Amino acid sequence: MDPKNSEQATTNVQNAHTQAQIGLAMMIAALVRAFGKKGKKESTIEIKVDGKTKLKGTVVNGQFKPSVNKLTPDEVRTLQEYFKTVPNPPIKPQDFQVMVDGETVLQTKDGNVVKQATVKEDV
Repeated sequence: MDPKNSEQATTNVQNAHTQAQIGLAMMIAALVRAFGKKGKKESTIEIKVDGKTKLKGTVVNGQFKPSVNKLTPDEVRTLQEYFKTVPNPPIKPQDFQVMVDGETVLQTKDGNVVKQATVKEDV
């Protein structure tokens, strides 16, 4: 690979990663607004993929502080697509579990929604 192609490939990877991080931050903020317990100064977020914790942390004053952050850009995009196409998008073969303040707001099994919370009215 010549240097120009190498630089372009690196830039493309960095851009994809940056876009995934921006999307993740927006998704976390939306989850806290929609499902977080009102009046709480701190919310916890945990996302599991196929039963393994891929993202976990707290949101304090609107800032997410991760203790685990292993979500791939593809997993972030898949979750974003899910939230765009509720109620039941094709997200096989991964099983997702999204929790806010210890309560499951989304859980899938074999690509089907098995548990889904409703958005609180006073958002």
